[in-house]
Amino acid sequence: MSESEETEWRLGVKPEEAEESAAELSSEEDKKKEEPKAKAKGPSLKKRETDTGKNMANISKQVERQANQLIRIEKATVSLQKSINKIDKQLNTIRQLNVALTQLQRHVRSSKNRKQNQSTEKKKVGKNLPRSSRERHIKGRR
Repeated sequence: MSESEETEWRLGVKPEEAEESAAELSSEEDKKKEEPKAKAKGPSLKKRETDTGKNMANISKQVERQANQLIRIEKATVSLQKSINKIDKQLNTIRQLNVALTQLQRHVRSSKNRKQNQSTEKKKVGKNLPRSSRERHIKGRR
């Protein structure tokens, strides 16, 4: 989103229109200041009016700076959100790999245990056979 679009979205008007209306307001304020004042208005009232104008200008500048800061923050937030999404996908992949690795380890252990059980059973079978059968069994292996 461009800066002008952002300003339009936040203010509800186009930036050009906002500048024009601000210029009109400031020109109206200047005209009012130039108009001859009645003697009833003392110097303190004039000072207040100029102070108010300065305060408004300061507030306007401050609002502009804050709007720019918000735009920068929003851009940073978007990039951070993209990074978070990538990290989330990587985390899910790592979890799936961990599950697959655990299953593979269990499978290897169980096949290893089966082989050990089969070899011990063969040894037991060989010991339980009568002598002549045992010899035949051993010869059959070779």
